[in-house]
Amino acid sequence: MGVELVDPLSDPEPSGWRDLHRDEGLTAPWSYDVIREAAGSARAGVLPALLHDDGRPCGIAIGLYLGLGRGRRPRPRREPVLLDVRVPGYSHGPGWHFASWVPLERRRLLLRDYERAVLAWLGKGCAGLVYRGMTAADLPVVARRAAFTQAAATSGSMPVTWSSAEEWLGSLRASRRKDLRRQRRIVARSEDLEVEIGAGRADLGPEEHAEMARLHDDHELRLKSMWEPHVPLPASYFAALHGRPDVVTATYRERQGRLLAFGALLDHPTHPKLGSWAAVDPGEGGRKHLYFYHYLRLIDHVAGSGGRRELSAGQGMFEVKGSLGFQPVPMWRVVVPRWAAGRTA
Repeated sequence: MGVELVDPLSDPEPSGWRDLHRDEGLTAPWSYDVIREAAGSARAGVLPALLHDDGRPCGIAIGLYLGLGRGRRPRPRREPVLLDVRVPGYSHGPGWHFASWVPLERRRLLLRDYERAVLAWLGKGCAGLVYRGMTAADLPVVARRAAFTQAAATSGSMPVTWSSAEEWLGSLRASRRKDLRRQRRIVARSEDLEVEIGAGRADLGPEEHAEMARLHDDHELRLKSMWEPHVPLPASYFAALHGRPDVVTATYRERQGRLLAFGALLDHPTHPKLGSWAAVDPGEGGRKHLYFYHYLRLIDHVAGSGGRRELSAGQGMFEVKGSLGFQPVPMWRVVVPRWAAGRTA
């Protein structure tokens, strides 16, 4: 077994990462090119690793190292830090992924190796690790007697049993269905609104990417909890992500050019996932109804693509997502103090 830690700001993509990404059907945020741009955040470093079993790449683990102070990027080995094991900009599961052939016990041992490696890299000031975005099935991989397990924001998933947005609407309760149709009519009548949706949005330039970063930052700040540290993503991250052919991006602009909202779908042949959504607050000149209209547009895309079996909504705002047909998926976080990291019991 082995752990290949890399610094995405200076190290090239590890050999085998791209093949594992392709073979396991991972979505865009797991791409090394996208992770490299996320590493440009001013408030956190990114520490990914390619995991090996007998020399064969078998897994990926990604963590953000955060300073215990605020407002700047931490300095490993020079100040206290915490490793937050998650994929930047992604809320659909844990910050690790293993090839399907890796058994549970081997996964546990590989992640303990990862823990020891990051402790050595970050230095004695590393206070421990936090694993996020785990289902009950993920917990045995990282839980142990010395760790603390906490319930986290619920995620949502929905079987794709419909072949059009109208069929999906028909599956919802009458009040929600009526309200969505009303909001769709309101948005459709907005003559000063331009809506564009497509994959690999090469039409988006540096100004749009900077505005996406700002909107996303504002949105995350409004929704963050005390348990979720806020890490702004740089404009270059949005350029890398939304330019990919496996990311469908919808933009909502005033005809004068101002970006009012954007959202994404992390596309996949069978299991697409909802990506980031952010919008200008209506009190600051934004538009009402765009959030639900956005669901209608993405549902229409998923239904028309064929072959999709399940749509994941990610964590947070489940009261709203549940009304749109998503089923609850309980999620957990595990806090591992430094003295317990690397231990198997």
